[in-house]
Amino acid sequence: MVRLRCTLAAIALALTAHPVLAADKLKVGAVFALSGGQSTYGEESINGLDLALSNLAKTDPALAAKISVIREDEKSNPVDAATAVKKVLNVDQVDIVFGTVASSNTLAMVAAAVAAGKPLVTPASTNPEVTKKSPLVFRTCFIDPFQGSVLADFALHNLSKKKAAILLDHKSDYSMGLAQYFEEAFKAGGGEIVANEAYEAGKKDFKTQLTKIRARRPDVLLVPGYYQEVGLIMKQARQMGFQVTMLGGDGWDSPTLFELAGAEAAKDHYFSSHFAPDDKDPAVQKFVSDYKARFGKQPGAMASLGYDGILIIADAFKRAGTNSAPALQKALAETVNFRGVSGTTTINAQHDAVKDIVVLKTGSTGATFAAKIGVATGKKSH
Repeated sequence: MVRLRCTLAAIALALTAHPVLAADKLKVGAVFALSGGQSTYGEESINGLDLALSNLAKTDPALAAKISVIREDEKSNPVDAATAVKKVLNVDQVDIVFGTVASSNTLAMVAAAVAAGKPLVTPASTNPEVTKKSPLVFRTCFIDPFQGSVLADFALHNLSKKKAAILLDHKSDYSMGLAQYFEEAFKAGGGEIVANEAYEAGKKDFKTQLTKIRARRPDVLLVPGYYQEVGLIMKQARQMGFQVTMLGGDGWDSPTLFELAGAEAAKDHYFSSHFAPDDKDPAVQKFVSDYKARFGKQPGAMASLGYDGILIIADAFKRAGTNSAPALQKALAETVNFRGVSGTTTINAQHDAVKDIVVLKTGSTGATFAAKIGVATGKKSH
């Protein structure tokens, strides 16, 4: 119990070390998928944000009182994401944009933020192109080159797999990028890619692609997509009698994946993510307990990223002492060793987060912690 108090006190201390100028307030435009196929991500992100600000009101009420949030729905697609971000910037006149999850949708939002001269912080978009668009853009999660290399190393060394196939969404920046980085690392480690097939988000039948892949006899299948399609791919592979270990990224991280796949098809696969709810870290367990008490269900990775992301913004605001874009940009860039529930975050020169990654193993109805891999050392903890 003493350890838990010390851990939570350390998180709170990061937000109480620098006084905010009394006259300044921060208006945040939170743009997430609140409807459409990715709405699970948006709901979790907003839940995490709300819980974070509720807890901040207890640890630093003066700071919390200065932060307001305007929510806008990007409807799970790039076109509406661009419209939503223009609304919060031009109509609501927010000081900073927070969102979104899918990399293609975040990329569609960048131009408007840059035109308005306001920082944009994504808690979950992992495609490296996102932060290359402007120095005003930041992310508080790891990037796909790291995620792809971790999955390749895990397949080669933890699972002893040497022949991989890839089934990707050919219209998703996230999916194509993650597949590219996995393939490069897998080949560099001595593995062979025996098949490459593609699908399009929104489709329901993947048997043609799975039949072609099965003919190539891979011992592992990378499916770097989102849960809506991955769940169906698992189910259809099982129906075909195609039993192969599947790997994926953080796009799998949703309870809906297990509902779509079914209990038997969902078992014994692996995916990389930002957070494991059964991680024994006291701060993680406190977060899980608080989230369950407030929302009646277990948090996923996007909840943890929404939680940490808004607190990183709050921390930067406090250190900046003002809501001006240049000061916020500078403070965000100077974020070092911010300890949150999804890990310890440092923003590097490219405005990407340097932090650990978690690998989870799927069961019938959910996933459990398998390993944590450090970004700096590549060392695994189990």
